Amino acid sequence: MSKIAEANIFVTGDNLWRQFEQWPPAGVDKQVLYLQEDGKME
Repeated sequence: MSKIAEANIFVTGDNLWRQFEQWPPAGVDKQVLYLQEDGKME
């Protein structure tokens, strides 16, 4: 029996699927982003 990954994501720039055993993936830095009224990111 195969184990189902916690998360499956498609990376559009690389045109491939990636699987992660936990979400968010280990070793990533969290970053808070805010969308401004004019559509720009802060």
